[in-house]
Amino acid sequence: MSARVAVTAPLSDDLAIIPNRDGSVNVAWIVSTPAGGGKAPISVAGAGATTIVAAVPGKIIRIISAYLVVGGAVNINWQSHITTSDADGVQDFAQNGGIVLPFNPIGWFDTVAGEALDIVTSTGAQVGGNLTYATF
Repeated sequence: MSARVAVTAPLSDDLAIIPNRDGSVNVAWIVSTPAGGGKAPISVAGAGATTIVAAVPGKIIRIISAYLVVGGAVNINWQSHITTSDADGVQDFAQNGGIVLPFNPIGWFDTVAGEALDIVTSTGAQVGGNLTYATF
């Protein structure tokens, strides 16, 4: 049986204190479901920019989790589709390398409002994975 716990001194608008039966406490993120977002597959096999998430007029796209694996040595960066400044800096991967960005309630990086999310690869190495995103 679960019970609601009153928080008399919240840490912030995004954090709550949850007491345990043994007297210790946990700190938990309070995450609301955004109005928009979803999952997007990552499947790239050519050098250059590839759109992963289509633009949403007037909204930013925020990456909240992702994973990818590469089939060959490649440099990767994420960017907004039109404003092509790097969202996160260039990442270098060796053959069969990869990365996991676990759930991050404040997001890993954002696009410019109204622009698509692109992945840019330096070679034709296969890049595959998936990401979850929210739009704001």
